[in-house]
Amino acid sequence: MYGALLRSRFKNQNAHEKYKKYRKKVTHLLEESKRNYYQSQFLSCENDSKKMWKLINNLLGSKAKELSPPEKLFDTVNLTYTCNHESMASIFNNYFVSIGKKLASTIAPPNISAYPVECSGPEQSFVLHETFTEEVIAVINSLIESKSTRQNDIIPVHILKLCKNVLSPFLEQIFNLCIKEGIYPQSLKCAEVVPIHKDG
Repeated sequence: MYGALLRSRFKNQNAHEKYKKYRKKVTHLLEESKRNYYQSQFLSCENDSKKMWKLINNLLGSKAKELSPPEKLFDTVNLTYTCNHESMASIFNNYFVSIGKKLASTIAPPNISAYPVECSGPEQSFVLHETFTEEVIAVINSLIESKSTRQNDIIPVHILKLCKNVLSPFLEQIFNLCIKEGIYPQSLKCAEVVPIHKDG
């Protein structure tokens, strides 16, 4: 009776040791698989900050906030709150247009007389090197379709990518002519900035 009890206890202890050993092995494999998965995910979205932050929030267990437009805005001109969408758009526009001027007014002008002025030709002060077809193709490949297209763009990015081998030599000539002549189309000097409202 006593011998059977000892054998049973030894058998249970042996099984428990095996269980602990395999549990440790499985835990290690799960952690390694998880690490490899997230490492590959981070590498796949290294050029896309939106996907990167989504992945980080997912990893940290953060819940994504529901983005919603403000219900009303304070109009500093009329000193009243407005719920009208057009008025709210104008308030946002006026705010973002005035940021540059306000910031510039806080910066003291440089003391030009403190720096020696050297007369030199433009070729010695600033140089833009001409581009080549392979560089144009590389830039087109790096464009992100959801971020790179403005509403008034004639050629969408996915079409540009499909036709890159045909268009690139022509774009190379156009860009090199701009560099050579120092004249750039007005559309290349403009950017479409979309402000995103956050709490407050």
